[in-house]
Amino acid sequence: MLLLVTEGKLDVTLADVLFFTTGVKSVPPVGFKVTPSIEFMHQRHREQSTSLFPLAHTCSCTGTLVLPIVHITYEDFVSNFVYGVKNAHGFGYA
Repeated sequence: MLLLVTEGKLDVTLADVLFFTTGVKSVPPVGFKVTPSIEFMHQRHREQSTSLFPLAHTCSCTGTLVLPIVHITYEDFVSNFVYGVKNAHGFGYA
């Protein structure tokens, strides 16, 4: 899916994904202390039903992108990923 993002085939950019995942809009000049990571949402998140949308843990700009695994089709996953990233303004940015 990130290949689709880099090829410009989705309505999100790598900068959008970086901001969603880490809370920063570009890679800091000194880089990240810890490389951002990806996890998969195998269980319910915080006593709620499993989300269709991605989640992110942005503490200390290290960033963990948490992807749901509940979609039936890849197209549904991509659609919900794009919607989640585009509609999470975070940290007061519009």
